[in-house]
Amino acid sequence: MTIAFENQSDNLIFMKEMSVTEVARNFSAVMDQVAAGEEIVVRRGKVEIARIVPAEPRKPNGAALAAAIQAVYDRFPDIPPYDPNVPDVWDEVMAMKTAQRKLAQERFEQGKMPWES
Repeated sequence: MTIAFENQSDNLIFMKEMSVTEVARNFSAVMDQVAAGEEIVVRRGKVEIARIVPAEPRKPNGAALAAAIQAVYDRFPDIPPYDPNVPDVWDEVMAMKTAQRKLAQERFEQGKMPWES
């Protein structure tokens, strides 16, 4: 595989430069180089049109979620930590909704529309 341009650096990180044709003809080898950690600049003529860089390692969803929650706690330190002993508001909301449905059903069975007083 030939390299179209010399290695260049603007921040002491060397990267290969290749033409679009070279990348297309040697795609598998280019992907192997990228997987090994190299960054490749793709040029059409003398114009840079793309950079192929290694993917960042992905965190498992649980780890990403934990990091996001920690970031919220770091940004808003006044938020109290989760306490499983504190009653969940969701249970109260669902109990109220169930009571409203039950009342509406009873009123409907009495011949009244649920929205009537």
